[in-house]
Amino acid sequence: MIKLNCPKWFTSYSFLQFIIAGIFILISQISFAQNNTLALQQQAAETLSTGKILALGDVHGSEFIVNHLIQLLENPQVWNQLDNLVVEAGNSQYQQLADDYFVKGIAHPKAQIRQIWRNTLYFMAWQYQVYEDLFDKLHELNQKRTHKVRLVLAEPAFNWQTISPEQWQALTKSREQTYTDIIEAEVIHKNQTAILLFGTFHLIKKPVCISNKADMFDSVVSRLEQKYPNKTQVWWPYLKADQLLQPQPVQPKLFDLKHAQFGALPIAKLSPRFCASNTNLFNQLADFYIYLGDDKRNANISHTALTDKNWHAQMAKRAKIVDKRTQQQIVNWLNTAAKK
Repeated sequence: MIKLNCPKWFTSYSFLQFIIAGIFILISQISFAQNNTLALQQQAAETLSTGKILALGDVHGSEFIVNHLIQLLENPQVWNQLDNLVVEAGNSQYQQLADDYFVKGIAHPKAQIRQIWRNTLYFMAWQYQVYEDLFDKLHELNQKRTHKVRLVLAEPAFNWQTISPEQWQALTKSREQTYTDIIEAEVIHKNQTAILLFGTFHLIKKPVCISNKADMFDSVVSRLEQKYPNKTQVWWPYLKADQLLQPQPVQPKLFDLKHAQFGALPIAKLSPRFCASNTNLFNQLADFYIYLGDDKRNANISHTALTDKNWHAQMAKRAKIVDKRTQQQIVNWLNTAAKK
């Protein structure tokens, strides 16, 4: 017979205590994470209750911010304070379709609904499953709940069948003003509340110098703030490259940039995309810094996007219209899809 030399505690009552203590610690950590997530949701509800527009900085290729937005929508306290979800991922020529489907509950084939985000200027950014999950959740909640949240499509209206390369370039340069005009018309002038979901740099609160741009970059939120001071509250997402959180938090956390030490950092230290000449501080460009976990930006591509051959053919045609950077993204993506 083999004799195991186990510690005495392994076969004693103390081992049971050890297991119970471990379970207690695990439950405490889960509870702590839930409490932190709830605190973030309460902050969002409080922001909306004051009439401010809550601007969530999206990270393309990540699921974290969009999944957090889904959690916000599921929270009745947030939902009942919210009138509009304004998205970059939506061609405004489909606004009536969005109203019919998401608010009125009129049935439409899913392929038709996908046109909303597939027929955008930078459609490559919305190929991830998490965006379909977001729109599915908004539709589901609107059908269940009395209060309705409208999906507002902020991108310029255009048609991929008729647009020229020159027109595409012109729209990419004018889109910040289009975003601003649509938010003014559909939210501010109606005295309604909104959450914005845009790529983070679209939410910078002041004009800044961007490394690859000749002119100062004046984002949609910067334009809104110039006309309606203190109208927005910007939540800037954690990016590993920022190296602001050492060590990283164990649980989700929202940092008030007025009080966080790194809020006083010059923005040029945050990202090489900012010119070294920028003198603005981080807390002048955003209000909160949101950490949701160690984000590796490995969101899952939509299965439908990967397998839809008609969609692939459309993307290939668009590669002849867009700029070289987007063209290369399309080519790489289609090569990857072909191997799946």
